[in-house]
Amino acid sequence: MICPGKSSQHRKPFLSAPVAAPTAVPWIDLSWFRADSPLQEAGAARGTVPAGRDAAPRKAARFLNAHAKSLGINNPSSLIHLRTWKSGGGTHVRFQQVVHAIPVIGALVDVHLDRGGKVCAVTGSFHRRLFLARGAGEAARMTRAEAIQAALDDLGRRARVRAPVKFYELICWMRGAHQRVYKVVVPSSRPLGTWVYLLDPFRGIVVRSYNVMRFARGRIYRTSPVEDAGLSEVALERLRAPVELKGEHVAVINEDAPEARAGDGLFIFAPEVTHFDEVMAYYHIDRIASFFGALDPSLAAAMSSSGTMHACVHAGDSMDNAYYDPATNGIYLGDGGGAA
Repeated sequence: MICPGKSSQHRKPFLSAPVAAPTAVPWIDLSWFRADSPLQEAGAARGTVPAGRDAAPRKAARFLNAHAKSLGINNPSSLIHLRTWKSGGGTHVRFQQVVHAIPVIGALVDVHLDRGGKVCAVTGSFHRRLFLARGAGEAARMTRAEAIQAALDDLGRRARVRAPVKFYELICWMRGAHQRVYKVVVPSSRPLGTWVYLLDPFRGIVVRSYNVMRFARGRIYRTSPVEDAGLSEVALERLRAPVELKGEHVAVINEDAPEARAGDGLFIFAPEVTHFDEVMAYYHIDRIASFFGALDPSLAAAMSSSGTMHACVHAGDSMDNAYYDPATNGIYLGDGGGAA
């Protein structure tokens, strides 16, 4: 069973991690739109951006080559075609900036073409001053295997990996300079998370780590308002997304109001708030279903095949009852104080 450990709940994701802000950054943010500042469509390629085989990447590369100076791209040869995708508004072509074939973190340039195939926008970031603190050809102290092991060691001896560990070599702007780093991604069930490690291959150390997985938390009575000394804050496990109370075993329905949503994953409500009952229903029903599923694998398979159970809170008009309806695969929980 996958359960979030204390460390995985309290480490912050990368965007929230404290990062020293240099006085002058070496990159520019690209934000060109045809409607604001028209540029002529490019003819034959005059620069060195490598083009893909399809028409859209070729057209995007020609545009960047022809207008590199106007866009602020001083070294178009450092861009390589990464991928192309379509949307309702047209086609989008992404280029990755590289140094000696090593990708630069965050250095992505997107060229957008309208449905008629004309370039209508260029967005992204490009590193204009890109000099490595240590040479690209310099031998690293740390091997790929050693980098992966260093990440696993940091997670601890009790760590459990739930999917293959991934390894990348990248260029990262850190401590006022561009540096080669190893990036190791460890999906683990203990502590729960998708852990990202950046390691210095020359010094052989971890320079940054963070968990990209988000967790939801709620406030509940563990037993009852009478028996508990107060409310407890708990992890809401097995949610399909940390913004709503719909999970592997149960999905909550509120008969009196729209269901709770929490963009920050915090379902913290006072007992008199209608959403408090949703959190109570989700936590306790999910916990019981998980407990019996762990005891008997055949029961877990049966619950999975029957689909997600619905828990309806505030059911009826002050209904002084609670019941399970096999026709809807739902549990209905009344507020009490009325007719049974």
